[in-house]
Amino acid sequence: MNNSTLIILAGGKSSRMGTDKGLIKHKGEYITKLLINENASYFSNVLISSNNNEYKMFSYDVIPDRIEQLGPIGGVISCLEKSKTNLNVIISCDSPLIKFKILNQLLIKSKENNSDIVYSKYKNTIHPFPGCFNKRIFNDLDSMVLKGKRKMLSLEEIFHVDYVDFSAEKKDLFLNLNYPDDLKKIK
Repeated sequence: MNNSTLIILAGGKSSRMGTDKGLIKHKGEYITKLLINENASYFSNVLISSNNNEYKMFSYDVIPDRIEQLGPIGGVISCLEKSKTNLNVIISCDSPLIKFKILNQLLIKSKENNSDIVYSKYKNTIHPFPGCFNKRIFNDLDSMVLKGKRKMLSLEEIFHVDYVDFSAEKKDLFLNLNYPDDLKKIK
C-alpha cells in the first residue's frame, strides 16, 4: 500500500449521459465501485468528490465542492484540502478502464521528479485524469482559482508538471463514458 490517497471525481453534471455517471451499473456493479475494487487497496485512503450523498454507500468519505460550478478543478481543490497525504492520484468516475498499473506509474514519476502534478498522455493528447497531484500545490491552486483560472491544463503554466506517456497501451484506457452508447465500448 502506498502512503497516498486515491481521489475519485464523481461530481459532474452528467448532462450528456442523462444520469449520474458514477452510479451507472456495468456488469451488475456501479462504475465507481468497479474503480474502487480495482484500485483502493493500493492506497492508504480514498476520497470521493461529489455533492451527491448517494456515494456514501461506498463507505468512503464523500467530499462536496467548497465552491460549486467550478467543474473538475473544484473537486480537485476540495479533496486536496481534505487529503492527509502528500501524493494524491485523481481519477474520474467515467473512466472505468483505469487500472493500478497506470496509477502506479504516475506515482513513480511524481516521486522520481518531485513533481507538483503528473498528467497522463495518450497518443499526443494530455489527460489531467488520471493524474497525480502533490498536496503542496493546494494554497497556490486555491488562489489561482479564486482569480478565475479554472482549466486543468492551464496548471502547466504555474506548477512543475510532468507526464507519463501511455501511447504504447494496446487500447485506450482513457475512454470516458459520456453517452449511453459509450457503455458498449467497455468490456
